[in-house]
Formats: sequence, structure tokens, C-alpha cells
Amino acid sequence: PSGQDHRFCDIITRRVSEGRSLGCCKFDIAWHLYSRQICCSRSDLGRSPQATLLRRSGVMRRMSRAYHVSREEGRSLSDGEERPYASMYLQQFVSVLGNVKSAARPTLQHPRRSPEETGPSLTRRVAIAVNPFPARYPIGTRCHAPKIRMSKTIAPGSQVRKKWTAPWPTFAILIMIFATVFLTETCEASWPYTAQKDGFSIQADFPLQPYERLIYEIYLQRAEISNTLKISPSNEKIDIYLFAKRSTYEQYMRHYFPTVSPRRAMFIKSNSPGNVFAYASQEFDVDLRHESTHAILHAALPMVPLWLDEGLAEYFEQPANKRAFDNTYLSQVRKLVRWQRPPSLKRLESLTSIDEMGATEYRQAWAWVHFMLHGPPAARQTLVDYFQSVQKHQPPRQLGDALSANVPNLEQAFADHFRRWHR
Repeated sequence: PSGQDHRFCDIITRRVSEGRSLGCCKFDIAWHLYSRQICCSRSDLGRSPQATLLRRSGVMRRMSRAYHVSREEGRSLSDGEERPYASMYLQQFVSVLGNVKSAARPTLQHPRRSPEETGPSLTRRVAIAVNPFPARYPIGTRCHAPKIRMSKTIAPGSQVRKKWTAPWPTFAILIMIFATVFLTETCEASWPYTAQKDGFSIQADFPLQPYERLIYEIYLQRAEISNTLKISPSNEKIDIYLFAKRSTYEQYMRHYFPTVSPRRAMFIKSNSPGNVFAYASQEFDVDLRHESTHAILHAALPMVPLWLDEGLAEYFEQPANKRAFDNTYLSQVRKLVRWQRPPSLKRLESLTSIDEMGATEYRQAWAWVHFMLHGPPAARQTLVDYFQSVQKHQPPRQLGDALSANVPNLEQAFADHFRRWHR
């Protein structure tokens, strides 16, 4: 435990021994700290014999129940009837942490039964060294150490009614059915704002009315991409999840996709329909168009090379009236082709991981896509033939080799395209 743990421990020990009340904030924080240390069986403290006895004796379970009840009622553990029990449990934590320097250290044990007791006793008691409330909770007489009773003793010879227990397979099946139905309804009802059209299903935690035009553009993107690349559109459903705050978005992604590197917006697809995730940042419209392009391409095509996938997403992330002439990459590429050779297609085709795609690679991928869509007709036809082969599940040639074969003097044609490209 840290120094902060020890400070809370000292405060609680002193206040309990003096019979004073415990502050709400410090009491609850201390409970968090100590329960975390005690419950973690992998920590040094959690492996101690005292911590093991604490877990087995039911102290943690009773304290957790009292804590959650008090939090649901909007109060602290030190404000209600759980205060004596909470004080006792924290005494146990204090003793385990080694901060009680009294000669009579508290021990965790089941008290022996007196000779008057006959028959089995079903009560577990925990002995402690301090009774902070002697007037209201008198010390018991049958325990070797002062104690606070935590449960009622079942009298010897009394009958105990057994609860009906369902066979384990039946019980497990009922739990699975209930959990499936309940979680499905909860997940569907947890998104307050939804919209569905043309194979897109949008769920958001903020009103969608201010973004109606953007959502309409997303709906049109499927037809635009299909017409531009001459591919057959897919009817596969695309789910889009939108968040108002970055913190909510990151928390959601960490929970459901803990192995994925965080980005401002993401497209994820495994064996299910494509999922798009984004939050309302300053580049929200660009991010949503970009990731939706990925979703549309992968819904219609079995495979898209990484560089071409990102290049097309960079192209279609702009509104339709700005894609050809107003992309910020255009002026950068014009300057580069004046003094440098065109970017190497072979290098782009060798990239296999998104982590290898930096700002330079995104710009180069966009430049080749722009060249194929607005450059020589042979370049555009090469791109169309490539995607038609992919959609038919026929292994295509490398796009770089196909362009070199169909476009004479490819590098010079690339440079001339951007030098002459003006509105």
C-alpha cells in the first residue's frame, strides 16, 4: 500500500478508537483502497493469511453489500445503520495493513462454542480488538475476544428450511437465455438517437438533427463510390456509432476493443458487418466520410490493398464539390513533382500495416488515386479493371505493374497531370 493508504488507515483508526464519526469522503475512499488491496489475491497484501481469512469470513461480502446500499441511497457508510459494521470491517483492514500498534492485535477466527452449546452452530463470527460502540452493541460473552454480532445464531435443534435448487444444466440455460434477451434489449435501448436508411444504421448519444446534411451525404456515398469505380454496390448493413464526447468514445473503444490502437475515428470489420466509430470532433464530417468509405469498399469487395484503401478514403472524405480541386494535398503534390520524382508505387504496395501509414504515405496514396480518377483515360480504365477482377474473386495483377503496362511513361504522365491540373 502507498503512503496515502497508510494516512487513511491512521485517520480511521484514531477516529474509531476515540468514538468519533468518520467523514464521508475519507471513509468511502478508504473502503475503495483497502478492498482493492484485500481482494487482489495477486498482490503481496492479498496473499497474506489475514487477507485470505478476511475473504473467507464473509467480511468483504457484507461490507460490499453495505457499501452499495449506502451509495444507492446517496449517503456515506458513516451516516447510516451500517456504521458499526463498517467500522469493524475497517478495523480488520487496519490490522491486516499492520498500522494498529496495540499489543492486543485483532485476530480472525471462529470462536469456540461454550459447553452450554450443543448441536451445530451455523454462525460465523469475527473477533476484533476494539468495540467502538459498547452502549449500543455490547460485547458478547461467548467469544474469546470482544466482538460485534453480524448475524443471528440458529438455535440448536431448530429446523432449517432448505431452498429449492434447480439442476445445474437447467439453471445455466435459463441464465444464458435471460442474459441474452436482457443484454440485447439493453444495448438497443442504450442509444437515444438512431437513424436507418439504405443499409446504414446510425446510433448516437446526441441529437442527429444538426447533422442531417452530413448523414444524407453518407447515404449517397455508396452510389457515388459504386459509380466512380464501376463496382456493384453491396446490400450489406453498415453500423455507425457516434459519440458526443471523446472521453465516452475512448472508454467505449477500450472496453470492446482493448487491443486496437486508439484513433480519432475507426472502421472495424472481422466476420460481421462493418462498424464505424467516431466522436464529434472538429473534423467530425471528414472522419465520418473517411471511415464510411472504408465500410462501403469492404462491404462490396473481398479485398482492398491498404494503400489504395486509404487513398480512396482520403479522396472521398471531402464533399463531392471539393474532391477534384480543393483537397489540401493538391498544392503539396504540385510542389513535390517540380523537384522530385513521383512517389514509388512499389513501396506503397509493400505496406501491410496501418502503423506504416504516415502523413507522407497518406498523401502519396491520395495522389495516385487522384491521378487514376482524373488523369489519362488509360489510368482510370486500369483502376476499373482492377476492381472488377477483385469483385469477381479473380487474382488481379499488381496495380503498379498494370499502370506501367497501360500508361506510357508513367512517372512523366503523373508529374504532367499535377502540373496542368487547374480548375
